Amino acid sequence: MKIYLNGASTPAFTTTADANGNWSQTIGHLADGTYSYTATADRRGGHTSVASNALSFTVRHRGAGQATIADSADVNITVRRP
Repeated sequence: MKIYLNGASTPAFTTTADANGNWSQTIGHLADGTYSYTATADRRGGHTSVASNALSFTVRHRGAGQATIADSADVNITVRRP
């Protein structure tokens, strides 16, 4: 899996999907703002899938150690406080 942030043409991260196609990636601290990502899958024979639809989300920090992510209903996100 290759993960592209904010429309970049170079992947920001790579990870491996499990046998069921599930994958995850820790992306670290994000400043307040709106972000999006897409993903592609590498297939046997060196073929890469078409990019997924973009998933957009907004990060808003609310005081010390409190963060919220808007539009998270469409994705399984874990928020960890610093």
